[in-house]
Amino acid sequence: MHILEATAKLNFDLDLNELIEYYNNVKTQHEDLNWTWEKNSIHIDEIAASECADPSQTLMHGWMMQSNMANPSMPPSMLKTKHPTVDWYSTELMFGVVKRLHERIPFAYRWTLFVLPPGGKVVSHVDPDQYVIIIPIQWEPEALFILGDTPYSFVADGSAYVLDVELPHNTVNNSNKDRVNLIARIPRSAINDLLAITGRV
Repeated sequence: MHILEATAKLNFDLDLNELIEYYNNVKTQHEDLNWTWEKNSIHIDEIAASECADPSQTLMHGWMMQSNMANPSMPPSMLKTKHPTVDWYSTELMFGVVKRLHERIPFAYRWTLFVLPPGGKVVSHVDPDQYVIIIPIQWEPEALFILGDTPYSFVADGSAYVLDVELPHNTVNNSNKDRVNLIARIPRSAINDLLAITGRV
């Protein structure tokens, strides 16, 4: 079963203060694990690198709560890597509220804390055979997720959303603040299991 709309609000929520606390912890205590273009572009495969030709598309950064690197000493990549990969496994950043989310949604993978600074963009692309979960932590109205031909802006209030990323999509942050959100992916076959999760996580 597919969701009826390109995006839908999920039936569970989280404590926004706990999400902010997690973000601040990671930002202040784990700067060494922050994925940036400057530090990690050498690990990106050639196609992914060529798609990010505009400087605005290299501003994104963040932290990976899971890795698929076959060599665990290599930093997990926010973009497609040119190195050998394996099934997704947890990193040391899988703790607190994100660990609880992962336990509640065990079929979700590639948990990432994604930051898009002001002026940042993500190039238009599609992600076949999956849906994406987005949980806003800091999201101004001018930060847009464009799904198909429709721009969306999500409210950071503890809500979670699922997006149909088989549609072409891109993002742009036209605000003057970082856009910060948790993101994870699920197989399309697991959509009913995701919609069945209710209450506070």
